[in-house]
Amino acid sequence: MITELTHAKILVKDYEEAIQWYQDKLGFELRDNFEFAEGQRWVTMGLPGQKLEFNLFPTSQGTHDARLQTTGEIIGWVFHSTDARKDIEDLRAKGVEITLEPEDQMWGTQAGFKDLYGNDFMLVQPPQQ
Repeated sequence: MITELTHAKILVKDYEEAIQWYQDKLGFELRDNFEFAEGQRWVTMGLPGQKLEFNLFPTSQGTHDARLQTTGEIIGWVFHSTDARKDIEDLRAKGVEITLEPEDQMWGTQAGFKDLYGNDFMLVQPPQQ
């Protein structure tokens, strides 16, 4: 039986650059950062107070899985917010590329942004109950 989602993969081009970006722009904390085999690292980051961790995974040229060759190809992560409009303005002020201005939908206020490699993310403020 599946009991919990613990990790999600984000493709990056450079570990150090990605770590810095996710800390500075989104407020992630670095959780793991170690080499487990020659030239291979395990790097995870997450939001303070949450269990879910993002595994920063380098793009791999020549791999059998073409999706792992280019950043910005796998999308679908959604972050919740208590104030999506304010958060988007804060991200914009930090130089984050905004792909979707905040708009009201049935499921709340949504907006979109990209990381430094072109990976797409959504920010959703659920409607007040």
